[in-house]
Amino acid sequence: MCQCNENNTSCKRQCENCICIHDEPEIELCSNCNEPMDDCTCSYCEACNNMVDPNVVCGCCNYCEDCCSCNHCESCSRTILGDDFYCSNCHSCERCCECYHCDNCGNIVNSEDYCSDCENCNDCCSCNSNNYDDLYWEPIGFKFHTDAKYRKNKKNMSLRHIGVEIETSKIDCNGEIKDTIRFLKGAIVSDGSISGVEVVSPPASGDKFLEVINKICSSLANDNAEINTDCGLHCHIEAKDLTWYDIRKVIKVYAKIENELYSLIAKSRRNNQYCHQCGEDYLQDLNNSCKPKDNKKTLMKNIWDETSTKNFKERKYGPNNARYHGLNLQSWLFRGTIEFRMHQGTINASKIINWGLLLASIIDFAANHTEKEIDNDFSFLSLRLIVGSEVKNRETASQVKEWIKERKEKFM
Repeated sequence: MCQCNENNTSCKRQCENCICIHDEPEIELCSNCNEPMDDCTCSYCEACNNMVDPNVVCGCCNYCEDCCSCNHCESCSRTILGDDFYCSNCHSCERCCECYHCDNCGNIVNSEDYCSDCENCNDCCSCNSNNYDDLYWEPIGFKFHTDAKYRKNKKNMSLRHIGVEIETSKIDCNGEIKDTIRFLKGAIVSDGSISGVEVVSPPASGDKFLEVINKICSSLANDNAEINTDCGLHCHIEAKDLTWYDIRKVIKVYAKIENELYSLIAKSRRNNQYCHQCGEDYLQDLNNSCKPKDNKKTLMKNIWDETSTKNFKERKYGPNNARYHGLNLQSWLFRGTIEFRMHQGTINASKIINWGLLLASIIDFAANHTEKEIDNDFSFLSLRLIVGSEVKNRETASQVKEWIKERKEKFM
C-alpha cells in the first residue's frame, strides 16, 4: 500500500524517499529478458508470438526453434533450403554428411554399417557372412537344353525354354552344385539382397526342363542348401517370338489372373519390395482402337515411364527399378524373356517344375489367342482354365491343376 496515501490504490511506484509517483507512464518490459523493450535485443517469433533469444531464431522462416519446421545441419547449423540435400540419417548438409548410400536397398547408413567392397549396407552385404568366391561360376554363354524330339508321352509339350534363378541363404561351398552347374552350363552368382548365392539354371525346353531342375535341386539338397524369407525364385519364360502386340495380350491375360497367381505364394512375398503387383498399372490407358505406334508408347509409359526404347536401353535396369515387379517385362527388351519374380525361395524340384509349367502356359495362352477372345470369350479367366487349354499332356495338366489347388489351400 502507498505509504504517502494509504487510501490511494492506484499508486504503482515509489521513489527512494517514499514519495508516491502516480502520473509516470508504465514502461513495457520484455517477457524474455525482462529489460525495457527499447533496450531489448531479443527477437520476436511470428508463430507463437513470444520474445526469444536471437540465437534460437531460424534465419529462413523467422520462427523460434520450437516452431521452426526447417531442416538445419547439426554439424554447421546451416539452414537447408528447398531442394538442397539434407541427410535424414545424420541430419547434416551435403558438405558435412559422411554417410553412404546402399546400392542394393537405397538406405543411407553410417560408415560402420557400410561395406566398401560391395558398396552395400551390412544388412545387404554378403562379403563377410560366407566366402563364396570359389563357388561362383558364370559361363561365357548359357547352353540351351532343347528337347526337340516328339514323343507321345512327353510331359512338357511347350516349346518355350524355361530358366529359373534359385536364391539361397546358405550353402556348402565344397559341395557338388558347382560341378552340376558347370556340366549343365548354368551359373552361380552373388546377389546383394541375400546372404547366400543365386543358382541360375540354363534355359531348357520340353522334358529337358524337368531333368535340369531335378539335377540342380538334388545337388542343392546334397549340399545342405538353406533358404529364408529373404530368398525368392525368379522364373524366365522364353518370349523372343512375341511382338509388342503380343506383349499387350500378355498384360491383359496377366491382369486377369494376377491376384490368383499371388494366392499361390507365401504371404511374406505379397508385399515384397522386389515383386510388386503391377497388372492394373500396366493395363491402364490400353485402348483397343489405338494405333500400333501409340500402343507401343502407352506400354512403354505404363511399364517403364519412358516413350522410347532408345532412352530406356541407355540404363541398365531402366527407370524406377522397373524390374522389381511380379511381372518383369524389362527382361523381354534385354533378353527376350518374360520374368515372374513373385515366388518365394525354394529348392523343391516339384514346386519349381509346376510353377515353371504354369507360367509357360500363361505365355502360350496369350500368344495363341486373339485380343478379342481374351477380352470377350474369357472375361472370367482362371489358372486352371489356362492350364487345361495349353498343357497338352493330360497327366501333366492334372498334376499342375492339383498343385494349384494345394497351394491355394496352404496360403489361404
